[in-house]
Amino acid sequence: MYTSILERTSEIGVMKSIGATNKFIILIFIIEAGTLGFVGGLLGIFFGYVIANNSSSVMAFHDCDISTYSRELLARLCYPVVNRNLGYEFCKGYYARVTDQLHGRVTRLFITPIIRSLRMILGGLPYLEYIDSFRYPLAGEFAMHRDLARSLRILGNWGLEVGVLSEVFRNTALKRICQVDLCEKYDHEHREIPSLVKMATDIAETIFRYLGNTEVAL
Repeated sequence: MYTSILERTSEIGVMKSIGATNKFIILIFIIEAGTLGFVGGLLGIFFGYVIANNSSSVMAFHDCDISTYSRELLARLCYPVVNRNLGYEFCKGYYARVTDQLHGRVTRLFITPIIRSLRMILGGLPYLEYIDSFRYPLAGEFAMHRDLARSLRILGNWGLEVGVLSEVFRNTALKRICQVDLCEKYDHEHREIPSLVKMATDIAETIFRYLGNTEVAL
């Protein structure tokens, strides 16, 4: 958490300039650090348990704050992987965000522009084309076969979704990856701007780290 504060001094300055108190800023960092640590820990425990238990062949993940959740969502997410005749090992969910508000802000205002800008600058790198092919890359809903999960390294920060996509790209063939429309109407709790800044930072670090390690010298 201390390192995170040092890296976000400009963000803290912006919050103080609009009237945020020291107590409020500290509370934001404590809640954020606690949430990331808790979620990352649970995810690691779940991964380890399912892989070690060998009782389930498919693992599914979805956000826990979905206000329009239905059993159909989970069925759509799992079916392409559960049905082995289709040959898919990984399924990424997406959904429409058509409302009178600007939802999916990090995707619309940051991820899509930066990925397409990198494609223009660096050329048609397979990894960038792969990430850009997903309709909603930051969706927290995905399912995968247990054998694929064994080979993935899971991040414990806001780069989780892009990190999972990157690991899947590294460990399986593109023909074994699919995406599915989960529902007609989707809504969940929306985060405040300070959290979105941290989210965008972690995602950018994940993308550039993968590019630097695999496809291009940065």
